[in-house]
Amino acid sequence: MFSLYDKLAVAASTAEQSNVAVTAVDGGEILFTLKPHRTVGMVMDIKAARQNHIMAGYEDGSIIVWDVRSPDREKNATQLHGEAVSSFDYCERTERGVSASVDGKVVSWGGTELKQTATADVKGGVACVRARPDGKLFAVGGCDSRIHMYSGKPKLLPLAVIRAHTQSVQSLAFDSCDHTLAAGSRDKTVSMWSIYKDS
Repeated sequence: MFSLYDKLAVAASTAEQSNVAVTAVDGGEILFTLKPHRTVGMVMDIKAARQNHIMAGYEDGSIIVWDVRSPDREKNATQLHGEAVSSFDYCERTERGVSASVDGKVVSWGGTELKQTATADVKGGVACVRARPDGKLFAVGGCDSRIHMYSGKPKLLPLAVIRAHTQSVQSLAFDSCDHTLAAGSRDKTVSMWSIYKDS
């Protein structure tokens, strides 16, 4: 959910799998629809970013950025992965993002220009990615049942690997107040972590 034209709005994929509809929360009016200019497959993940931008990750491994003030044209479209984008996140504070693919490739990039800065590999693939609100850490939930922690700096330095689950890590969330990390796994358990809070 985000604010647009003094309205609360949500962005979600449509029945036409590549399109993203931006809809007003109050009344359900579709404000506009974002349409890729080439065949990219289905929408895999969507994020709203500051300065009126919406980002979407696609089945073909690309991420597309739109400026909602000009919704008829893409601001940027970059092929960051050879396989589908399984998840991505973007930190507004640092203007840095990390995306991951089903093939396990993790890519760090900067700004809405999607300038690639580093890559890493997670064996078995990645299910989810989450940025800590201060931008100092990225957590990556692997299909290897582990949580992989990376520095928020452009070089994407590996910091730790957390082993607490027996099946793939499907969801991650940071508490915005104390930066506690919660992880949900396919093994039907949830783990909570206090990690690098003073970083």
